[in-house]
Amino acid sequence: MNGTEVTSYKTVTERSGKGKNATTTTYRQFTYTEKVTESGTYTYEVAAVSADGVASAATTTTATVTIWSNGNNRR
Repeated sequence: MNGTEVTSYKTVTERSGKGKNATTTTYRQFTYTEKVTESGTYTYEVAAVSADGVASAATTTTATVTIWSNGNNRR
């Protein structure tokens, strides 16, 4: 992400539907932490890289950050 390799993740499983027709989707949720000092909208380039070193096409994503008067950040 923006040139930083992110390898730590949490495995998440979500269930959709009810009863015998319910389906589950399992995915990896990667977390990227960056210290910012100003509120604003930040843009990031994100790409996945396979174990063989093949990269996906990069996609652009944004995060809106609000810094509260007590110093806590919210994304």
